[in-house]
Amino acid sequence: MATMPPTPAIEFWYEFASPYCYLSAARIEALAVPAGLAIVWRPFLLGPIFNVVPTNPRPTRTRRRPRPSIAGATWSGCASTTACR
Repeated sequence: MATMPPTPAIEFWYEFASPYCYLSAARIEALAVPAGLAIVWRPFLLGPIFNVVPTNPRPTRTRRRPRPSIAGATWSGCASTTACR
């Protein structure tokens, strides 16, 4: 009995919270299936990676010193200030 060669596959690494990964994941099956490719889904989390890489600041951290031009701006006070125009 002859064995079939393995189906070529794409490894798709994605981060759950990434909007870029969401957009890619929404389209990958429509591209892979007609090409005869299987998809191997590989989830990962960026948060733990950011925690162990000291030179890369977490993108979710708040600023230590907010920019002065927007520090006190609110929508109600925005119309009266020139910083919002």
